[in-house]
Amino acid sequence: ASALDRPVRWLAGYAAVRARPGETATAAVRVPARALCHWSVAEHAWRTETGAWKVLAGRSAGDVPLAADLEVVPAPGA
Repeated sequence: ASALDRPVRWLAGYAAVRARPGETATAAVRVPARALCHWSVAEHAWRTETGAWKVLAGRSAGDVPLAADLEVVPAPGA
């Protein structure tokens, strides 16, 4: 659980692909590091909250059949 007040879902990246009916397509979606950051008022800097994240993928916000878990760890030396 996040200590921050965040929306349940937000768009962090996207890709467009074309496929005919019955075909499959692969999309590479780049998620910029800033998409996982928040502004720390106390530190006057962008910070990334470490911990577990869930990544959802699909055709629209109402159709997300794919999910993966992502673990964000502190950068070395941080």
